[in-house]
Amino acid sequence: MTALPSSGRLCGRRGRPSAAEAERLSDHILDTGWRMLLEGGFESFSFERLARAARTGKPTIYSRFGDKRGFLRSLLERRNLERTKKIRAMGRDLPFEQALCVQASHVLDMLFSDEGVLFERLVDWIDEEPGGDGPTARGAAYDNAIASIRAMLAEGVSHGEARFDDIEEAAVFWLEAMLGHARLAKSQGTPDHADNERWARIHTQRFLRAFAQA
Repeated sequence: MTALPSSGRLCGRRGRPSAAEAERLSDHILDTGWRMLLEGGFESFSFERLARAARTGKPTIYSRFGDKRGFLRSLLERRNLERTKKIRAMGRDLPFEQALCVQASHVLDMLFSDEGVLFERLVDWIDEEPGGDGPTARGAAYDNAIASIRAMLAEGVSHGEARFDDIEEAAVFWLEAMLGHARLAKSQGTPDHADNERWARIHTQRFLRAFAQA
């Protein structure tokens, strides 16, 4: 999160902020909102409280995000991007199969975490709120995940560690198997990291036997 000076301003000078300063302020507001939702949930969230916590004015929030739905959608997009970057960075220097296993284990840890639960609630809130148009938040998150997995598998192909007859089908299977397992596992209680590692290893081995040819 971008630290604010004691005066509450993002820059010391007066006048119109630069594009970089405006972006930092937007990121700061989004990060503050995410922290508030983690600590207090949706019930206590309001732009008035957000403005106080972020040390900015309500008009500033409205000018950047429009309304609560617009703010939460921007927040979802930011967190989704951060999650994707973090996952893609894990296991980057490992052999392909090991990297897949590490990433799968981390995704499960993330899905069962407080932040993962909040992310899912945020998706549901946006899709259930009236007045939305265009693709659903759930659909956008799914498409983003598929694109990330497809890129991950393509890296294995480019390094000569695997070959896929249909990389799109493989990416869809990888994600849907993981989401299905997460739903089942959560219905039986939250698994620990060792459980997630164990399932990730089995999933990766079965996936590569079914879809990849070295």
